[in-house]
Amino acid sequence: MVTSEPTATPPLATDGGGNEIAVHVDHGMCSGTRNCERYYPDIFVVNRDKAWIKSGIEWASADVALLKEVESACPWAAIEVEAPAD
Repeated sequence: MVTSEPTATPPLATDGGGNEIAVHVDHGMCSGTRNCERYYPDIFVVNRDKAWIKSGIEWASADVALLKEVESACPWAAIEVEAPAD
């Protein structure tokens, strides 16, 4: 019999976006420092030493300036944010 552990978090992704915002986490570069999660916990979560984008994000209400701060705060440049200029 095969069993699986229950999932404690909703599905996670390395790519997300909508409303002209695109966010990508490069797991080859990510070291799990948690800067993204500290800056913007509504969007990012670190699981198994990698940053992930949560599901169900309301991208229309996302703070683009804060996303750009997250991108800059990543010491490994593992987060890429594409968004229209303010």
